[in-house]
Amino acid sequence: MISKLMLQFKSPQLRLLLVLLLALILRTINLGELAYMHDELSVLSRVNYSSFSELIEQGVIPDFHPPLVQVAMFYWVKLVGFNEWIVKLPFIIMGILSVYFVYWIGRKWFSENTGIAAAAFMACSEQALQYTQIIRPYGSGVFLGLLLVISFIKGFEEENTSIKFKILFSVLLALCGYNHHFSLVFAGVFGVLALLLIRKNDFLSYVLFCVLGALLYLPNVSIFLKQMSYGGIGEWLGKPSNNFIYVYFNYLSHYNAVLLSLLAFCLLASFVYFFSVNGSFKRHLFICIALFFIPFLLAFIYSIKVNPVIQFSTLYFSAPFLILGLFSFLTFIKIKPIFINTGLIAMVVAMLSTLVYSRNYYGIMAYQPMERYTQLSYEALQKYPTKKVLINTENWFIDFYQQKNNTPFKFESFHQKGYTENDFINWLNTGNETYFIGANLPENWTILAKHYFPYVIKKEFGFTYEWFLFSKKPFKSEFEPIFSEAANKENKWEIKGIAAEDGVQEITTALESDLVKTFNISEIIKNRNYYLALTAEIKLKEKIEDALLVESIEPIYGGEAYDWRAASFKEQINCNDTLHWQPVGMMNRVNIIYSSDNLLRNSRLKTFIWNNKKGHFLVRNFKLSIYEGNKEVFKLYYE
Repeated sequence: MISKLMLQFKSPQLRLLLVLLLALILRTINLGELAYMHDELSVLSRVNYSSFSELIEQGVIPDFHPPLVQVAMFYWVKLVGFNEWIVKLPFIIMGILSVYFVYWIGRKWFSENTGIAAAAFMACSEQALQYTQIIRPYGSGVFLGLLLVISFIKGFEEENTSIKFKILFSVLLALCGYNHHFSLVFAGVFGVLALLLIRKNDFLSYVLFCVLGALLYLPNVSIFLKQMSYGGIGEWLGKPSNNFIYVYFNYLSHYNAVLLSLLAFCLLASFVYFFSVNGSFKRHLFICIALFFIPFLLAFIYSIKVNPVIQFSTLYFSAPFLILGLFSFLTFIKIKPIFINTGLIAMVVAMLSTLVYSRNYYGIMAYQPMERYTQLSYEALQKYPTKKVLINTENWFIDFYQQKNNTPFKFESFHQKGYTENDFINWLNTGNETYFIGANLPENWTILAKHYFPYVIKKEFGFTYEWFLFSKKPFKSEFEPIFSEAANKENKWEIKGIAAEDGVQEITTALESDLVKTFNISEIIKNRNYYLALTAEIKLKEKIEDALLVESIEPIYGGEAYDWRAASFKEQINCNDTLHWQPVGMMNRVNIIYSSDNLLRNSRLKTFIWNNKKGHFLVRNFKLSIYEGNKEVFKLYYE
């Protein structure tokens, strides 16, 4: 029906109406299924303050983000409550309006065809959909940024400018800064680039309104400086890889070769016209491309040299202008509307099919960690009662869904309490429970739990979450290694220690390392979606300071390691206990280390015990195991 209409209609208004209708449907079709993500619950957990000043001091400053969204939610939930769809509604509305704003700017700066193509791309984009459906400052930042550019066009660029749009421009400059640090960067970069479009007699007026915007932002400066003093997000966010921008373009094209090729063609075609056409087209295209790549380069260089901050979300503020730039070449394509419409339909169909099937966007968004942890744990406890329930996240998040869904149960959380692996093991062994429920466990805790509760009755993996039901009682286990190799001479491990008894190696103070083997990674795993686990049992001959289980992933032809990880004995065992065998273990996600399956081919895995403190101990059951991993843990961002 829509396809026939798009092939036949010539009215720009009808094309725009269909694109906006598509944007509306895609953003609301799953509205009743949407649960809150972790970061959304973080926002909502910081709204129950008695005063505005308390909100700023305790709810805004400790967070790394500016106050706009947090303050808006402070008042919004007082008005409408906490139901997901109504709380998310303003962001969905801003997302739909953003699609229209992209069209409007594209039509003004380039052509009708550029505007409608860019709007159609935004309507179907996974990135745009996700940030429209969550209460975070990304969708609002795009909305404000696009409105900022529109107010500039209406206030300074058009022939008949209006003072009200100049004032709005100043207000929006400040609001971008109050929304997110990178929407502030976007506003600042645009403020400078817009000088290319300012008429000489408007220069002083433009500067004065920019100064007004800066003055309106001043109340946030003290908050910004306090937040910056905390050091940012580099503690958990790693430095970007050199191919970050290539991966982002893959993400933008839904990891689909056809759509990626389309973007590459559009980029090439637009650059051809950039170098062959002068006038306003060239200036506008330069601004669109610069608006994307200047913030990208600033974030990338800062992330490498100072502190990691770059993520796909930080590029979203500028993404609409990259898309406008990509489709700008359509300004000069003079063909019948039916061919343009056919191309639009083909692009939309490709984006929708990848969005729904290969990316499984709606399936992933329907299952969010905190609601799943609560529901799964409650259901498991009805059949497998236990006092050992550990959901390693903020208590408020679980309490919220327990109250909302009427699923009460007692649980522990070690989140942000500084608990070590040893503390976890001691807690796990307190009492005599048959079952253990673990959610959001660090990988090492998961493999250690499996030593004490060997059978996994049920597990569920999803986007950013894992949930396990462990058992001491024998069951058909859902979490068993697909490959396991014991450290022995038959398996060609390098063994230097003394064979104390059958299957037991004695590592003396004279040995620096033992039980060494190097594996070609591509021979033991098919792709990145696996866990690598090292486990052993240790019996001390005397008290020790420490020793390490080590996994080193290196280039197959030598060079600096891609990844080096170790598990410390002192964090997992009692280093004074010389009477008992004690388990040690480590487990790592391969998909954290590699951004592409192709990188596995030229890598090797070296495993060993590093006796770095020259201890004296026995080792048995040392082995490398490989488990099926969580294929969806980063699926909204990666393949």
